[in-house]
Amino acid sequence: MRDARRAIDIAPTYAPGYSALGYALFYGRLDVKGAREPYDTGYSLANNDVDVFSRYAIYCARTGRFAEADMAIRRASVLDPLNPSMFKSAGNIKYAAKQYEEAIELGRKALKLNPQRSTVHGDIGNAYLQLGDLRKAAAEFQAEPNSLISLPGQAILADKQGNSDEATRLLDAFVSEYGSNGLYQQAQILAQWGNVDEAFEALAQAEALGDSGLVYLLNDPFLDPLRGDKRFNDLLLKVGFI
Repeated sequence: MRDARRAIDIAPTYAPGYSALGYALFYGRLDVKGAREPYDTGYSLANNDVDVFSRYAIYCARTGRFAEADMAIRRASVLDPLNPSMFKSAGNIKYAAKQYEEAIELGRKALKLNPQRSTVHGDIGNAYLQLGDLRKAAAEFQAEPNSLISLPGQAILADKQGNSDEATRLLDAFVSEYGSNGLYQQAQILAQWGNVDEAFEALAQAEALGDSGLVYLLNDPFLDPLRGDKRFNDLLLKVGFI
């Protein structure tokens, strides 16, 4: 944050400085409301910076501003049409908007450009889970090399398939590998299993540690089982989504 502010002081019209400050506030401080002004300013100043456009698009999606998110990621994709990260980000935006088929299509485009792109198979697997296609979800999680995304997906999938022992084994493996660095993902798993109180306990620990996974709170479908609970609204308010 200090360096981003220094960049802005040196060059008040330098869009990446504002974008970096927004990113630090959003992911580092979990200051959802505080991040908006620098993100908006950076986007308004950027002429052809795909990184600024992409970061802004993801922030807009995470905060429910889907029209702005779509416009920004389209601008980035036009400028850099061979960058798989642009299509991955576009897919994440569609996923946040619960447009799962479109999210899968964009994920496929990212993989066509770079078959080794990490987390994209997991993104597609998550979308297939939301569509109820467990067979295709399983194949995508199996292909995903990043266990931070594949293990939670597999644990949720195993429970949906009625294999509670395997689901528990996968959660234990995830906790063993990531510990407190995966508290948000633990909450996702527990929420999908229907373990509401345990999920809220994991979210409380995540909030206390500043887990950047909490930026997904507002529109993460894996947390939908928690949304009717006052504790969830309290957490949204505390982080600054509402």
